[in-house]
Amino acid sequence: MPTKHFNRLVRLAAVSIVLSVSAVAAPITLRVDATQAPRKIFFASEIIPVSAGPLTLVYPKWIPGEHGPTGPITDLAGLKISAGGKPVEWKRDAVEMYTFHLTVPPATTSLDVRMELLSTPDSGGFSSAASATSELAILSWNQLVLYPEGKASDDVEVTAELRLPPGWKFGTALPVSRTDANNNTEFRTVSLTTLVDSPVLAGRNYRRFDLSPGATPAHYLDVVADSEEALNAPPELIEKYRQLVKEARAMFGATHYREYHFLLAMSDQIAHFGLEHHESSDDQTREAFLTDETVHLIGSSLLPHEFAHSWNGKFRRPQGLATPDFQTPMKGELLWVYEGLTEYLGWVLTARAGLATPDQNRQFLALSAAPLDNRSGRDWRPLIDTTIAAQLLYNARSDWDAERRSVDFYDEG
Repeated sequence: MPTKHFNRLVRLAAVSIVLSVSAVAAPITLRVDATQAPRKIFFASEIIPVSAGPLTLVYPKWIPGEHGPTGPITDLAGLKISAGGKPVEWKRDAVEMYTFHLTVPPATTSLDVRMELLSTPDSGGFSSAASATSELAILSWNQLVLYPEGKASDDVEVTAELRLPPGWKFGTALPVSRTDANNNTEFRTVSLTTLVDSPVLAGRNYRRFDLSPGATPAHYLDVVADSEEALNAPPELIEKYRQLVKEARAMFGATHYREYHFLLAMSDQIAHFGLEHHESSDDQTREAFLTDETVHLIGSSLLPHEFAHSWNGKFRRPQGLATPDFQTPMKGELLWVYEGLTEYLGWVLTARAGLATPDQNRQFLALSAAPLDNRSGRDWRPLIDTTIAAQLLYNARSDWDAERRSVDFYDEG
């Protein structure tokens, strides 16, 4: 190839690389002020890179692990959008209520978005239910973020910052860049997918237990509670959770995460449930969970179940639940695998870790099996329909449960 022609190609290639790099959108900057969490109000501000013209922003609607359109849009308040210090008018879509339309002014490169989350005291539901007390809070990032419509959550990058009340500590799988003396923490830039998949557990009474000392990857039990006394877990119980980590690795044969955090919130004032994530689990239960044998036994499969989800449901996800963003509807037909198989694996791990005795495990199995032959709802509703309708059944009334059926795919799966 002639030298002159070759040099021209090199210059063209260099220009192409520069254009490609410059075309990569800057990350969204998200700052969350949780200093008023004890009052059940969170404040957020976003700087969203944009270009002039029509723009649609969306609030996360379909939340992974909750299998439904559970984003708490009715608790979103104080929404104000501006550019260069001047207000930008927005209008909610008349059909898709999680969608906001606006026009970006000429020569504008970023929008300033401000919003509030009015955290409910209602303990019914999942992550949008009661999640804060005077002593602790669980932050779910999806509740305080807007992002451009039509972009895959993998392709939206976010640099998040969090300010906590004085004296509060936190646990999260989200990698940290820095923390200052004023309890402000900046996290590394990650995709919106990873951000939403990485809740933060924070509180005044906090303790971390290393569940895999000296091993890689690391596993931690991060605990917050309404009282300091509730953190006094018996050493033999912590050893059982260390055994849980070993048993899970033996069962699955490999790990797929940088590190794993069991985020355990213990309070009688918050919602009680478990929600799986790739590198962590959001586990919320009673204040006496670690100090009362009976309370712990009742919830002994909670952490094993959510831990098993890291493999079955997060690392590998059934078709229909692996959506590209948080607006695409999820299809739950394979929830009997996602949840049913995990329910089984969770009980296997519970027994193998010693969190319940083999006899206790058999009794729990009997309790699960006992109602299987007396539900009249089976005369009209097949099990597969309970998976398809899961987004409705999670919030269905409990009366007439035998006639209508519920999320039966957990135990029957």
